[in-house]
Amino acid sequence: TKNKFDRNLVETQWDSEGTSIASFARGRAYVFYSAPSSQEIKIFSSERLYYGQFALQYYHEGVNLTTRPVLFNTSESSLRNALLELSTIDDVMVSLSSAVTAEGFEYSWTVTFLTDWQDEPGLLVPIYYRNGCPHCLPFNSLVEKNQSDPLTKLVYMRSRVVTERTSLQQIQALSANDRRNGDRFGAAVALDGNQIVVGAPYSATMTTTTWNFEAGHLLGWHRTG
Repeated sequence: TKNKFDRNLVETQWDSEGTSIASFARGRAYVFYSAPSSQEIKIFSSERLYYGQFALQYYHEGVNLTTRPVLFNTSESSLRNALLELSTIDDVMVSLSSAVTAEGFEYSWTVTFLTDWQDEPGLLVPIYYRNGCPHCLPFNSLVEKNQSDPLTKLVYMRSRVVTERTSLQQIQALSANDRRNGDRFGAAVALDGNQIVVGAPYSATMTTTTWNFEAGHLLGWHRTG
């Protein structure tokens, strides 16, 4: 199952009690949750930025890839699209914040990895002009008051892990409120966004739904019986 910052679904067999209970099994579906991993990328500048670019290096699954350059104030969707162009990233969620501090100005992006819960993501490493990305547009304040003292640089970037992926924890056990012996509730499961669809092949309940072909998702479930 996928960790989409939502609840994960795990299948269990209706006949897992060790004996043949096909004739009277009611069944259950168990919901597990795993908090995803998230990382922060931040720009610090002692002067207000007006232009400049950076890129992100990502080492994962034995492959080191680099995003295309993005602007210093790139939007959440723009950074997400740049990350999704990398073949070793499944899906991410990006949030952006900015602030004025006593030291200057900062931009911060939080990247949450929406990936298989078994898969621990690698670390995102920012690179920019004079720091690993020669083809990036320099930040307008990337100057040095003293060429022999690197601490006088007026802008720099860093990344850090904010949260690590947690282990799976069971949070709920699902069962049909009109269950009967032999329904085999939980014989099959499926996810559609935040909806969990649980199959009960021997149930007398009849279900219908509406599929939106333009949006590509289920609109709702109705049942009789």
